[in-house]
Amino acid sequence: MKYSPYILIITGILFCLTCSCSNQSNTDSSENKEPITTISKDTQYQGGGNEPGWHVILVEDKSGGLEYSLTLDYGERELFGIAELLPAADPNKATHYILHDETKPLILNITYDQCFDDGDQQFETSVSLTDKNFILKGCGSFE
Repeated sequence: MKYSPYILIITGILFCLTCSCSNQSNTDSSENKEPITTISKDTQYQGGGNEPGWHVILVEDKSGGLEYSLTLDYGERELFGIAELLPAADPNKATHYILHDETKPLILNITYDQCFDDGDQQFETSVSLTDKNFILKGCGSFE
C-alpha cells in the first residue's frame, strides 16, 4: 500500500507528541525501559502505512535482541515491547517477527520487494502488520 510522505511525517510528529504526553509503559513491567520515541543510529528497521496510519520501529537492545515501538491509528495507540524473529520459509525473500504485547501478539512481515508510497518514494521493503482481526500494509527500510 502506498502512503504519502506527509502522512508519515504527521504520524511521526503525533507519535512523538503522544509519547511525551503519556505515561505509557512497556509490556515488560519488570524493567523500567524507556519507549522508543525517535529514530536513532541504532534503529534496525522502520516502516508503516496509512488508512489507518501506523508506524513501527525496531531497535536493537543492550542484550542484542530487538525491541519495537508501534504507533497505530494515527498516533491514538502506542505499543512497546520485544520483537522476536520467527523462522522464515525463505529468509532471502522475507523476515517475520512476533511483536509481543500484553493483550495479544502481532506479526510483522517484512518482504524484500520494492515498495512505492503515495508520493512515489521508493522503499526497499514491503511491510505488513497482522493479527486475527486486521492486516495493515505499508513500506519500510532497514537503517
